[in-house]
Amino acid sequence: MSIFTLGMAVIVVVLTLGLTVIALLEIRMRWLTTSQRLLWLFIILTIPVLGAIAFLVTDPGTKPRSKKA
Repeated sequence: MSIFTLGMAVIVVVLTLGLTVIALLEIRMRWLTTSQRLLWLFIILTIPVLGAIAFLVTDPGTKPRSKKA
């Protein structure tokens, strides 16, 4: 395995993990029912890249409003 191939593999793994973590953190910040939250968790953890992209694109639930001082 060449150094280039190894480097590309590391980049793909880091991007996949990053996208999955972002989607999981977004789930925590959304107002979703428990069943919706569990379904999205299942989808994202079963199909990490496609599940995370689907969650971020469909934008389910509502984001809580930020408190302005």
